[in-house]
Amino acid sequence: MYGCLRQVNGGHLIMKALPGIQADGDDFTTRLYDLKKEMETNPAKVYSLAFAARENYISVSSLAVGFKKQFGIPFYRYLRCLRLSLACTLLAETFDPVACIAIKVGFATSCGFNKAFKKRYGMAPLAFRSLYTTWNYENFST
Repeated sequence: MYGCLRQVNGGHLIMKALPGIQADGDDFTTRLYDLKKEMETNPAKVYSLAFAARENYISVSSLAVGFKKQFGIPFYRYLRCLRLSLACTLLAETFDPVACIAIKVGFATSCGFNKAFKKRYGMAPLAFRSLYTTWNYENFST
């Protein structure tokens, strides 16, 4: 399993592995893994602990504690890291405006996205784009 994003390396995001955490097959663990997979498949979906708990027939406190115990990272931190990871990919590989990327990855506002991005990576999204872009300007005509 993985912890939060740790660094940007040559445009690739590195996840830190958490040793010894595996699904043990019980129903609760299976529901946690299913939720995590859903979050990874659709990180832009609006998630809340209460809604996720209700959808998975788990109490809010059990979900919060169980998610952190199973994956080594709190629910909302994992979701934020997942969204920021996707944003890094979109910034480096597309021409989409930052505001559009913020919405695509699940942030309600571009202001909140910019603040979270800068706190996590120490630079604004546009600065990240200029450092890690994969664009080849020779392929574009004027």
